Amino acid sequence: MISEIPKKYELTLGYSWKSKIDQGICGHLFEMIEYYTILKKYFSVCMMVCENMPWNKIESTIRDKYDFEEDEIRNIRDNLIFLDRPRIVKGNALLLLDGNLTGIKDRVLHFNKLMIFPCRDLKFQTIDNVIALQDDRIYGKGRNTINYIKKVLLDRYRDIGPSEKNNLVYATSNPRWLSKHFYEELEERFDGDFLLLSDKKVEGLSDRFKQEDMPVKNLFERFDRYIYTPTMTQKDCSPRFPVECKFYNKDIEYFKIGYLDRDLGLRYRRHDIENNFESLYLEENDEIIDIIRKILYGN
Repeated sequence: MISEIPKKYELTLGYSWKSKIDQGICGHLFEMIEYYTILKKYFSVCMMVCENMPWNKIESTIRDKYDFEEDEIRNIRDNLIFLDRPRIVKGNALLLLDGNLTGIKDRVLHFNKLMIFPCRDLKFQTIDNVIALQDDRIYGKGRNTINYIKKVLLDRYRDIGPSEKNNLVYATSNPRWLSKHFYEELEERFDGDFLLLSDKKVEGLSDRFKQEDMPVKNLFERFDRYIYTPTMTQKDCSPRFPVECKFYNKDIEYFKIGYLDRDLGLRYRRHDIENNFESLYLEENDEIIDIIRKILYGN
């Protein structure tokens, strides 16, 4: 069965989906909402969610994170298209925000134009009809590529109150499942308690670790230092959480990251945060507007 995006939409924003496992509230969902907020003023745009994600969960996350007006939230709701793990999707143009073509290789994306933000997966370089909006510092210039650095809609983040004294640690099974020995090293290296966010219970930890289910309401008020821990793949294509931490003046510690020579995504993200932070703001006149206009219309 073909899932067809209504023809009135010139552009669809989305990210990959799996046959059974949901990504849930993740950075790609935020990217989709943020780029929609910018692009909707210039194109007829919709957002495609292809997993079990009820609107009330998305809405509560939006209200917790952004300072959107009520009409903006209604507009997001009205232009969200929920599809149940479709096998075939058809539409005018698609921007796949996580670039995970390998992850959905058994799906058919039947779009007139297909754009991606690549993330580790370089299979797009062998596909004729894919245009990659990519950071050339990471991937190098290639066929059907346009230099572009992903940004964050920081100007629309809501103000936060005073922060608790906690170290924030992510320990999700994808991509950061930490060993028991690693938790012991964290306790030895850092003072204070740890706010531990994981998608499943971690057993046998000391009472210094406070485990909470995700998403956490008012997250940026719950910690004052973020400890960036290694990913299992030792790659992080364009991490956004350190950008958000910098925006909210949180301390960031990169702990046991000995693979920066291979992880160009993390290396250049850190460089931009420390040396050119303003370049990471997604703004009303972002260059992606002209890039997509030329791709869609050739001018």
